[in-house]
Amino acid sequence: MKVSKRVTYGIMAAVDLAINATESPIQARAIAKRQGIPIRFLEQVLHALRHADLVESHRGAQGGYLLSRESSRISIADILEALEGPLFHRA
Repeated sequence: MKVSKRVTYGIMAAVDLAINATESPIQARAIAKRQGIPIRFLEQVLHALRHADLVESHRGAQGGYLLSRESSRISIADILEALEGPLFHRA
């Protein structure tokens, strides 16, 4: 299965958050720099992940993003559906 850059970047961002955001939020700019993702594209991806309740955002000087639940409870399918829509059509 071939996935879009949007999904690939979503997976990379989620993994980065799982590794680096254990206690405090991580700014999108830091994720973009570490992962080599264009910041504007990453912001769109993070917005979609937030809308799907996979990440949460925190405002302010110490703000950024955190996973909304334990990383072990977020699947690749969750990220794929958040960024590309339902995997299966329900009748």
